[in-house]
Amino acid sequence: GYIESAFSLAGQDVSGFAYLVESIPYRFFVLSALFGVIIYVFINKDIEPMIRYEEEMRLTVGNIQEDDEDDDDRKNNKIPARWYNAIVPLVALVVISIVQMYFDGKTVIEGSGLPVTFLNCVSHSNSINSLIIGTSVSLLITMVMVMSQRILGMSKLLEHFVEGVKGMSEPIMILVLAWALGIAMNDIHTSQYIALALGDSMKVEYFPAIVCLIGYAMSYASGSALGTQGIIFPLVIPVIVHLTDDEEVYLKTIAAACSSSVFGNLCSPKLAPLPPGPHEHPPPGHP
Repeated sequence: GYIESAFSLAGQDVSGFAYLVESIPYRFFVLSALFGVIIYVFINKDIEPMIRYEEEMRLTVGNIQEDDEDDDDRKNNKIPARWYNAIVPLVALVVISIVQMYFDGKTVIEGSGLPVTFLNCVSHSNSINSLIIGTSVSLLITMVMVMSQRILGMSKLLEHFVEGVKGMSEPIMILVLAWALGIAMNDIHTSQYIALALGDSMKVEYFPAIVCLIGYAMSYASGSALGTQGIIFPLVIPVIVHLTDDEEVYLKTIAAACSSSVFGNLCSPKLAPLPPGPHEHPPPGHP
């Protein structure tokens, strides 16, 4: 969605999904983070600030549970730990979203003359609508599973649902404002101005690195990967298209935008609020 829309602003019709997949080898920040997790698991060690935070959270959660021992919900309803209560909704979300993307894209390309392949269908689908459908069905499956096992009643389910919506209100607002900023920059042709201002004064090989640094700063400030991408893709892709026709530079620029936007989700002080309780040592990224 973001990638195709950004290229369309520059007058090019491309497969955003193909660019997204081909840019994976250049996403050094994301790949190094995943590799770091594997290393920490095998050597059974962690970064020192994270260790302190995890130990504090164990004490905090323990104190909260002790304080809630008289709560009727905990007293009368021992919640069983069943793995499929987590796995089934997650698998449903992934499968339903992919299937919906396939059929949605198939409907789009049937009259276009393109071959009906999985890649073409996914590339031409409305991914946001597919994710909304997948999330909604996954939520319904979760509610049915919880109620059928008598873990929670309808009133408690709705109560937790409302609490979840309240917790997501701030990130959603940041995301909406980021999208609005991206649309505004597109309407005033910011990318064309930057491309004309740069001209031949900068080597295009440096452009992905500059995009990466800008993405780090923006994602750290917003705390939202999607919000950062909503701003940075309409800004940088038309610029790089005006500067060069080198496909490798396109891939590196897309990878830099994707990887740097994830940085905010890991380190930004705009992350979700901490659980209640004293926090002598806040986790990395929190003020």
